[in-house]
Amino acid sequence: MSAQEKEPEQNYRVSIWHITESPLTPQQQVFFYLFHWIKGSPDNFSQGEFNGLTLWEQIDDGIPWTKTKKLFFLVHTALVFAASYVTDYDFNYLAINAPVYVLLGIIPKIPEMHRVRVFGWNKTAGIDDVPEDTPAPSATAAGGAATGGSKKKR
Repeated sequence: MSAQEKEPEQNYRVSIWHITESPLTPQQQVFFYLFHWIKGSPDNFSQGEFNGLTLWEQIDDGIPWTKTKKLFFLVHTALVFAASYVTDYDFNYLAINAPVYVLLGIIPKIPEMHRVRVFGWNKTAGIDDVPEDTPAPSATAAGGAATGGSKKKR
């Protein structure tokens, strides 16, 4: 085969790149912005109780690994696998999509990142502010019973 015969295949791959891979990175960025950056609720009757929460933190009351959250996780994963399959798992395309997928698609969705503001970005003044000298609330301060057993009155 000559170089001219291989050129249409390369052009085919370039066209597939523009169809599948190009939207993938902006799609991840848009989903990250909508689900993990914007705070508050469009519901006017929530009386501000969701002002400090992103949409991802509001879904299913913040309970991790519900069916809804798994579905959103699966959508991102399926898009990455489909785009990688179409490009025959070419390293150049994977080098772009894998870090974007991990940083914008996986890490923000894991339960350990719930209400975490990395480097203080996207922090809401007055809501996310916790003074460092403030002790963590104990069970007795929250109205519960103290841990460590009960004491008998004499």
